[in-house]
Amino acid sequence: MCWRCRRKNDETLRKRAEAELSSLPYKGSQALLAASGSLARWHGTQNTICLVRLACQKGIRKMETTAVQSFKLAIVSATGLSKDALHVYVGIAIFLVARLALRKYANLFLPVAVVVAVACIGELLDMRDDINSLGYWRWGASLHDVVNTVFWPLALSIFMRSTLPSSSS
Repeated sequence: MCWRCRRKNDETLRKRAEAELSSLPYKGSQALLAASGSLARWHGTQNTICLVRLACQKGIRKMETTAVQSFKLAIVSATGLSKDALHVYVGIAIFLVARLALRKYANLFLPVAVVVAVACIGELLDMRDDINSLGYWRWGASLHDVVNTVFWPLALSIFMRSTLPSSSS
């Protein structure tokens, strides 16, 4: 426990912290986060140290990173780019590959649909990881990622449709 919980008059506080951790429906780091919010009302800045030690005693530990998240973090680390920049690059790369693979249908929005499908599959994987580790889905972050991935392929597709001459004449 932290130095404040060791004092006699804060024995009630320590018991409250233990009760808070044991009653939470969350697992892993989300339990620590939720309990630290409640414990902050009880005794200020020492709550993080107190909760980490309490969590270790209770056997609660941070959830491990999944293979998908580890792969994404390795790419971020190897390239030195932000996650937002990588979403843009991946979106353009998928668009170009889909356009080359679907030459017969390249004038339609099918390559953009491929980008949207791949972006949604990636966000479904992120959603699963969010729910497993945090207990809820960060849908705003997922929407942000899908927009980053799809924006430039859609803009390029619209630009190419409006400026390139039609082959039907």
